[in-house]
Amino acid sequence: MYELRDIKGMRRRLNLTQKKLAEISGVSQSMVAKIEAGRIEPSYKNAMQILNALTVELNKKEKVAGELMSRRIIGVAGTTSVAEAVRKMKRYEISQLPVFKGATSGPSAKIIGLVSETSLITALINKGRMSRVSDVMDDPPPLIPKNTPSKAVYSMLRFYPLLIVVDRDKPVGVITKSDIIRRLY
Repeated sequence: MYELRDIKGMRRRLNLTQKKLAEISGVSQSMVAKIEAGRIEPSYKNAMQILNALTVELNKKEKVAGELMSRRIIGVAGTTSVAEAVRKMKRYEISQLPVFKGATSGPSAKIIGLVSETSLITALINKGRMSRVSDVMDDPPPLIPKNTPSKAVYSMLRFYPLLIVVDRDKPVGVITKSDIIRRLY
């Protein structure tokens, strides 16, 4: 929860003037100025109007999964050979591939697993060489709606190497940790 002392910093981060904040919150500009300067203790109603307006503006500025994703989904079918999956990972310089049942694109595309460098090494250690991707794949990565807020995306990437972005249950993109890091600088 935000506090009164956060108002000035939030307003500045959003590039809002005191006048604009007053307009969107329904309080006077002089009230906003006095609160920011610490010269007045606002009523609960005024404080909530300002903080709610700032929260709405912050949420408007936050990116969503659809803006963070890579539209190109590079995947393999479960029947694909492990050797072909490794070649694909090398060719595209990626460390994981979603595994599809049958078609890897189109309306019938269904994700059934994930093959990654880690799953390949684990399978090699535990089982020896495997022939098909379906023999070495892990559980499927999380499917998230394209309007998922960036904070939720970042939190999920702490636990999963890849997220599949969906629109009406159809895969439309992927988000990886490296996608996020690339956008930072």
